[in-house]
Amino acid sequence: MTATGSALLQRATETDALMRTGTLFSDEEWQKVSDGIERYYTLEAVAELTGYSIRRLRDFVKSGELETERWGREYRVSTPALRAFIESRRGAEIPEHQRPGARPVGSSGDGEQS
Repeated sequence: MTATGSALLQRATETDALMRTGTLFSDEEWQKVSDGIERYYTLEAVAELTGYSIRRLRDFVKSGELETERWGREYRVSTPALRAFIESRRGAEIPEHQRPGARPVGSSGDGEQS
């Protein structure tokens, strides 16, 4: 067996043993392995990460502000597209009704609701 073949066999044996214990990679090993892998997120995951509702994210998709790919009937957002979206929204104007200290819609400010 060649040196490469025995190294592969050793790694396969180690991986098999780690899979049985439920710990395939340490955090450092995972970082090394995953550096070149592009990740994709569902709109639900993007909503959780950004705080936007799924409905609002769909509006961003329709307007072209959030770049997505269609996987069957679902949208997926790549890591670079998510980063670009977050950066583009950093300087976005916050609507008056969403600013800190804003009164709820429908309140008159005198304690009575209209």
